[in-house]
Amino acid sequence: MNKNAEKEWIALKAEVDRRGGNGDEVVKALKEHYAIYDDGLLTWLGDLYDPEIGGFYYSKSGRHTTDPRFLPDIESTNQATNILGQAGLIESFDELPKSMRDKMAEFVCSLQSDEDGFIYHPQWGKNISNNRRGRDMLWARHMANKLGITLPYKTANERLAEAVAEGKSAEEKREALASLPEYLRSEEAFLEYVRGYDWTNGGYKAGNNLAAQIDQIVAAGLADCACKFLNSVQNKETGLWGDSVCFGSVNGAFKISYVYNGAKRLMPEAGKIAIAAMECITRFEEETVHVCSLYNTWYTVINVIGNMRRYGDEAIQKEADRIVRELLLRAPEAIRASTKKISEFKKPDGSFSYYKHNTACESQGALVAVPKPEGGQPDEGDVNATVIAATSLTSNMFAGLELRDFAIKLYSKDDLKTFLDAAMKK
Repeated sequence: MNKNAEKEWIALKAEVDRRGGNGDEVVKALKEHYAIYDDGLLTWLGDLYDPEIGGFYYSKSGRHTTDPRFLPDIESTNQATNILGQAGLIESFDELPKSMRDKMAEFVCSLQSDEDGFIYHPQWGKNISNNRRGRDMLWARHMANKLGITLPYKTANERLAEAVAEGKSAEEKREALASLPEYLRSEEAFLEYVRGYDWTNGGYKAGNNLAAQIDQIVAAGLADCACKFLNSVQNKETGLWGDSVCFGSVNGAFKISYVYNGAKRLMPEAGKIAIAAMECITRFEEETVHVCSLYNTWYTVINVIGNMRRYGDEAIQKEADRIVRELLLRAPEAIRASTKKISEFKKPDGSFSYYKHNTACESQGALVAVPKPEGGQPDEGDVNATVIAATSLTSNMFAGLELRDFAIKLYSKDDLKTFLDAAMKK
């Protein structure tokens, strides 16, 4: 835990008090939460870096095997480096050793296909899910921005946007669209695709698929079509997609919020969604199945309040103000509920697992952790779960309370050496 932040804690207390909350209780609850993050997390993370390849593995089982199916991947690399910045170890990639930055840049660029601009990994090839392809393109762009580099080829999204832009001939547009999945080539095909999903049980799987492809949906000119369809299957009483208010349905709304935000459209019943998310955060008795539940629920509040702020009228702005005030009053309870539930995913080495007693061997359909010889998934931490359970969850607490300017890092720059000692020792 960051031992150099006493001034920041004092400032946070004063701000919460100023806004009508209980500053003492919010600070006390957050300090209890920060205590679950130790130096073991940094050593574990450093061990996942491969200095010869320039990327991070998803898991220790994948890191320490000779099986060629397990190599560093772009999502794990982006998430691992997110931890470094969000946790307070670095403010800029320039603070990392040049050899590490150069290797990361080489790794990222090596994965892009000149043929279609997408990102592909040698261990998975091109036979990957739409989720995997869409997410990896996004992570590659993020890594390029962090490193201050340009990807070697135009991305798939850039090619698509150029092809369907005004001024292109009908033949050129047809050729560009021919490279897309069939369901992104017309409104009719897209609607047939989205109607094939289950929208009555929370919409998580469907929302996750659309969120991962939102850049392609927008570039293909299908943003309005997507939002109109989502409006038509929304439960107007709860604001959710499905019949009940629970982690599952709120997680679905979280993914779906990315579609509205990516399309730059107002999300219907956004205030109801935020209230439902608040109820889930403070509900101690509901079982937390996977590590995303809490992260997604806090993030749902952020996304829908942000959507209201950007695209809402005056009445909606006032509703957003009311919701944030209510959440601030309930903050100590919400933080303690989050601490209790997320601690159940912590491993002895300081990392966090996707499920309470095991990781997920696959990520978006791709193999990333070594299954147990007798079958089943190993009880170990993974990068995806750890970034979610540590820096992302904590950042979301501040952002959900609209206290971003008062956020306190989990670690300090003094802790960078612990990470680098593990990362560069090979």
